[in-house]
Amino acid sequence: MRRLASPTPVVLALVAAGLWPWPVFGVLHAEASAVVAGAAFFASGLAALGAFAGQPVAAGRGAFARVLRREAAALAVPWAMLTASLAWAPNAGYAQGLLLFVVFTLPSVTLAVALAWALAGARVRRKRLAFAGIGLAVLVGSPLYDLGLHPQFYHYSHVFGGVLGPIYDEELALRPGLFVFRGLTLLWALGLYLAGRRLRGDRGAARTAALVALVIGGMYAASGWLGFNTPAWRIERALGGHVRTAHFDLYFSPASTPPERVRRLARDHEYRYAVLAARLGVRPAARVRSYVYPDVRTKAALVGAGRTDVAPVWLARPQTHVLAEHFEGTFGHELVHAFSREFGVPFVRASRYVGLVEGLAVAFEGADGLPAPHEQVSAAARASGDTLLAERLAGSLGAGGFWTARGAVSYTTAGSFVRFLADRYGADRVRQMYAWGDFEGVYGRPIGALAAEWERYVLHDLPAVALAAGPLARSRFGAPSLFERPSPHHVPRHVRSTRRAAALLAASDTAGALARLDDALARAPGYAPALALWADVRLAQGQARTVARRLARASDAALAVRHADALVLAGHADAARARYAGARAGLPVYAHAAAVEIALRARLAAHPDALAARYARRGWPSADADPDAAAAFAVLDALRDARPADGYLRLLAAPWPASAFAGAGLRARAAAQRAAWLAALADEAGFARPADRHAREAAARFDALGDLGARDALLDLAARARFTFR
Repeated sequence: MRRLASPTPVVLALVAAGLWPWPVFGVLHAEASAVVAGAAFFASGLAALGAFAGQPVAAGRGAFARVLRREAAALAVPWAMLTASLAWAPNAGYAQGLLLFVVFTLPSVTLAVALAWALAGARVRRKRLAFAGIGLAVLVGSPLYDLGLHPQFYHYSHVFGGVLGPIYDEELALRPGLFVFRGLTLLWALGLYLAGRRLRGDRGAARTAALVALVIGGMYAASGWLGFNTPAWRIERALGGHVRTAHFDLYFSPASTPPERVRRLARDHEYRYAVLAARLGVRPAARVRSYVYPDVRTKAALVGAGRTDVAPVWLARPQTHVLAEHFEGTFGHELVHAFSREFGVPFVRASRYVGLVEGLAVAFEGADGLPAPHEQVSAAARASGDTLLAERLAGSLGAGGFWTARGAVSYTTAGSFVRFLADRYGADRVRQMYAWGDFEGVYGRPIGALAAEWERYVLHDLPAVALAAGPLARSRFGAPSLFERPSPHHVPRHVRSTRRAAALLAASDTAGALARLDDALARAPGYAPALALWADVRLAQGQARTVARRLARASDAALAVRHADALVLAGHADAARARYAGARAGLPVYAHAAAVEIALRARLAAHPDALAARYARRGWPSADADPDAAAAFAVLDALRDARPADGYLRLLAAPWPASAFAGAGLRARAAAQRAAWLAALADEAGFARPADRHAREAAARFDALGDLGARDALLDLAARARFTFR
């Protein structure tokens, strides 16, 4: 190695070859670029020190330029090797990966050579040790400052480029702050180069170096505005809304959150807090900051986590960061993290096992209306004949096993295990075991024995497993993990166009939305979300025949419903009824609301004017029409009322169209779903006593149907309504 002009190409070739076998890291993208940038920083800096050591102190700028060119050219080796991996690892995000490779690696190498230049001219005895010490201090100290003191899930590094967001975000947040920060890295390199020249006797370099230092200091002073990091005050100012409750500081966007929604959010925060305090037997030591973001773009720009909801437990103040559209589904999960800080490892405020961190949150997050984790694990294991549940659980609680497995499998399995421990041995023992995973010290048995006990419970001792658990587990557990997906960070153009079209439709820009949808469907003609939006717009415009032709062979349930709607509007009532029946048969057994809605729409098959009025957002067109059809329309119209109070009163007053529901099973589901809709609307409207009454009625009906998940969610809604009244 010493005989080589520079060992850097060899070192980087070994690094790139070592990345090849690893999913995600073996392709040219953010993760590989960060590893190469970090390795290149140390390799090129130490090699540059060797080159500068053999030169006289008075050597000019030509020596620096030659070494920098040589070390930068070495980056072609890992670039070529990670490009070669296209032969066996698809990388549709190669263009973005190439951009990140350049942005991550070139500034790091430039900084390393400039630091070596400055150290070579300084009176430092152990220059290599000094270089390594400075590099390691920046490598470790910078993320400790950014992530340890700021509510963010990204980090930009002078050494390795950065981490752009949490591991579960499919679309990386390319924030402007990354490019400004890498510009700052180059400014540091310029300052160190000038310092090296001054140390070599160039007095004129001192003034320029002082100016560069002033600019660097100003950029750090404005780091929050420039996007290097995200202080809490910046999030709070960007969101703009603030409400203080007994235990929370709630921050939200007033522009997208009406006052009644704010009141419900505040109530839901306090309710979930009370439930967790009772179940976990502990409370956060400080007030909880809750940030509710209006959209993905705002959240990604502020904290680097676009679609992933997070709770940075290691910060001084407990806090949660949740998208508004995800709130009902994920806030309870993130709030568990805010509680678990109180019994986690000191300073880190979490468990040493990531499986226990997320398993605890799943175990105590609250019912979501679907089969519980126990049931999903049991159904999946029985269907596959899995006899190694306990063995795999014991090996999957650590970060490596947890994050490399499929997300739904890891979360659900760990949640089932922690819930089993809490139910059988009490929440106090879970709290004692949580921090260090001290199973033997707390339970008197190793993890393997406890896992085997849990396995016997979910496979043999569960009182009941809902029929819906099997289809749900197949759907969720079959989703590939980040490490299994080709091009893991690439979001295709048709997906991005569809998301943009949805935003434009929400802003009433129909023409712009259609242009985006046409682009999406030109690239992916069968993409269901784009087809569904396109059909909604075209049906509202009266183009039923066009929609009917395009969706004739669609198998997706949502598209089948729109095809049936188009057939109704085109005057083909019998064909529409058959299509509605097929769509309903294709639904999972737990999709009660969708099944009842399809039955109600089918009742309008003989009344195309009613369906046309629904798409055009008009009222029922004929007061003396078929009474059951009018009732079906009234129910559907009440459900989409913009004001929950009005929707509740309209649904309560609407007669129930009995002829829409053929068969005792569908009639029973419809009765249960009507009570559930009334409960949800009453709760949203703030009618606490009616919400409690309807929710308990719906829970009893779903219990009779054997849907325990829906029952538990409605019992939770009833408890929330009683909490509201109190």
